[in-house]
Amino acid sequence: MSSEAKELELVDRVDFKILAVANNEQKLQALLKIYLAPLLLKAGSEHASVRKKVIEICQRLKGYIQAPGVVLPVKDLLTQFKSTEHAVIRHLDLLFVQHSIGRIEPEERRELVALLLVGIGTRSLSSPRLFNLLLCMLPDVKIPPRGSKEDAAFKDEIGLSDPKDAIFVAEWLGKLLLLKQTADDSVGLSKEDIEFLTLGSRDTWASARGTKLADARICAVNFLASGAFKDEERFISSILAAGNSDGRISSVGEDLLKRTSVSVEDTRHVESLFLAHACLPPPYRTRILTLLARSAASVQWTAARLPCA
Repeated sequence: MSSEAKELELVDRVDFKILAVANNEQKLQALLKIYLAPLLLKAGSEHASVRKKVIEICQRLKGYIQAPGVVLPVKDLLTQFKSTEHAVIRHLDLLFVQHSIGRIEPEERRELVALLLVGIGTRSLSSPRLFNLLLCMLPDVKIPPRGSKEDAAFKDEIGLSDPKDAIFVAEWLGKLLLLKQTADDSVGLSKEDIEFLTLGSRDTWASARGTKLADARICAVNFLASGAFKDEERFISSILAAGNSDGRISSVGEDLLKRTSVSVEDTRHVESLFLAHACLPPPYRTRILTLLARSAASVQWTAARLPCA
């Protein structure tokens, strides 16, 4: 028997098993806990017939798992996503992770945050969905008290020890604070930013989920204020928080700016302030100008030198 025939036989067996329990939520969940991740791995087969069969099964499976009692093996799928570079496998892994991330227990979601965050700063086609998953997990994250022993260890424990990952997350949490219920009103965000934050769909934060967007912003700013980020990693996002119209957010942002260790004499930060000033609406520009007024180094910078001027 050829390798193609063997793979097809294995996939067919899984297909028959799924069909046999499709109407029984408990049995379907138990079966998928064992077979779903290995099945999706076959989407990377060298044989087109095998890949096609896996996609067909997944299409049917999406209908079966709509039953509210079916919870997929999220940790196994996310672990597999992290361990492969195959685009189709990664797409399918995340598709099914998104299905069940809200169905697993809070402590399970909390345990997955570090797994999700490690490497998130490496941009890919999956970045928007990974960030969206993070937003689903943040309400379950327990942020330790400022200055505590747990706070000092939080950055490593949460998976943001790599500055690249921390900067990426802080940047997008800041941009989330600019997102409005009607995306077209989100001044300060580019079209690409809005597509990232809404997963390319206006319905992602539709009116029925409006309070969820507000809650997501609160979780975002509280996470920003935690020991997961250094002051320089969240500097611009702190300004975005301080200028927010929601007092619950602006108060946190104001506190971050008051106790920041970032020096406005550092030319890197001066440049980031000018860039932000050129791209943000008036309320934020006022705060930025206040910071620049304290900086002797800002004198050497002019808007003409900046890319987005």
